[in-house]
Amino acid sequence: AASDVYKRQELWRARRPALREVHRRTLDLGARLRTRADLPRYVPCHADPHLGNIVVSEDGRPVLLDFDDAVLAPAERDLMFVLGGGVLADLPVTGRQQAWFLEGYGAYSIGPDLLTYYRGFRVLEDASELAGVVLDPALSDRDRREALGHVEGLFSETGLLAQARSGGRGHRP
Repeated sequence: AASDVYKRQELWRARRPALREVHRRTLDLGARLRTRADLPRYVPCHADPHLGNIVVSEDGRPVLLDFDDAVLAPAERDLMFVLGGGVLADLPVTGRQQAWFLEGYGAYSIGPDLLTYYRGFRVLEDASELAGVVLDPALSDRDRREALGHVEGLFSETGLLAQARSGGRGHRP
């Protein structure tokens, strides 16, 4: 319907200044991080370890699924999915879950600039990929509505766009 098309366009139009701000900050941070003398250690990262990719086995152990985006990167590439509430506005990481994760992860000194960079990168990646789904008339209405729901979460007050703009400060523990 015409109102759905308008709603889809308005989501991005209303967030355009915020997305541009995150885009600029992410590019600036990336350039600055590449010139650092103290390069971070690269580790194997899942690159998409949100709660939607975790199941609990019959014996009660968490199992991580969906390794198609695995990459060598600084740990912040994965830590952004746990710190600040995670990336799913409708399925936030609780303070208790975050504490469990960090206990299992072990001692690590988190680089705030790296965390901000990877959050910004993820926001821009998700917004552009979801735009392709939401605005594709060849896809089913169901698929487009589902993607629109993800966009609404991404752009919500507690979503990843808000976290990226604040550097994670002031958002869920």
